[in-house]
Amino acid sequence: MLNLPQVGDVYNPRDFARRDVAFRAADAENYKKYQNIAIPQAQRLVLQSPDGTWWEVTVNNAGALTTASTSHP
Repeated sequence: MLNLPQVGDVYNPRDFARRDVAFRAADAENYKKYQNIAIPQAQRLVLQSPDGTWWEVTVNNAGALTTASTSHP
């Protein structure tokens, strides 16, 4: 959910500028379609299989992928 600062009933450029800054900051945190998704080492990639099991995907320094069953993210 996107929580933006409220603006008053009367137009105030500062209110709209604050709202624009908050909107742009929140938008920058979202993944975009047709862009690469980089996941830092401190974060996990967790996928759910069709049977509902959750799997954590990791990569080693040689680029080999491994999976391990994990609890719900």
